[in-house]
Amino acid sequence: MMRLRIQDLIDRINLENPQVTPLHIRDVASELGLARTTLANVTTFTGQRATNTRIVEALIRYFSARIARFDIKDLFGFDPPIGQEVGYTAEILYPAIAERRRDEVQLPLRPNA
Repeated sequence: MMRLRIQDLIDRINLENPQVTPLHIRDVASELGLARTTLANVTTFTGQRATNTRIVEALIRYFSARIARFDIKDLFGFDPPIGQEVGYTAEILYPAIAERRRDEVQLPLRPNA
């Protein structure tokens, strides 16, 4: 099982910055433009839920079995490259998806009872 260690990283930030208000998963989700439950769901593993990380894990295991000095970093590429000045919210990173979401047809309002 692959686990996203988001809470571990949040804890690390909090330990390294005791003088500021503690960071919570809801703060990270908000800054990324995601629902808190979305971020929480990819950090939790239960027997009932499978997240899209199962595909990433399968790829990592596949290539690590076939490449002698495979490193997990070899699987990922970023465009634009990490280190360039660019935003990190989901809307900035994926503008086409954000635009589609804005253009989605609204469900009709329920009539008053």
